[in-house]
Amino acid sequence: MTIEITEESYHGDCNPDFVTQYLGNPVAQTRLILNQMQNFLEYSGFTLDDIIRTDWAFTNDVDSAQFGQIATVWEEFLSDVEVKPARGTLRYVQRLGMPDMMVEYEMIIAR
Repeated sequence: MTIEITEESYHGDCNPDFVTQYLGNPVAQTRLILNQMQNFLEYSGFTLDDIIRTDWAFTNDVDSAQFGQIATVWEEFLSDVEVKPARGTLRYVQRLGMPDMMVEYEMIIAR
């Protein structure tokens, strides 16, 4: 069986004017990003079942309590997915592309 990777997408809380909407709130940033990603997937003809890998990037400002809340948001996001993404990477960094972003996510999609 051959799997062809068809899309790779990453998202952060940054609108077209390069403004972060949820300053200091990585959980709300996560919810916004996952909503963007789901819309992107659906628009592109994919579903959450096509996600094979997720990568997480957090700034050092994300604390343990916020991490737990973020994990819960992701669990809810993937609750109806029969086979969860097989792997991913979590990175802690000093800063992301925009100064107020605290989280950024990347998905690899395949069919």
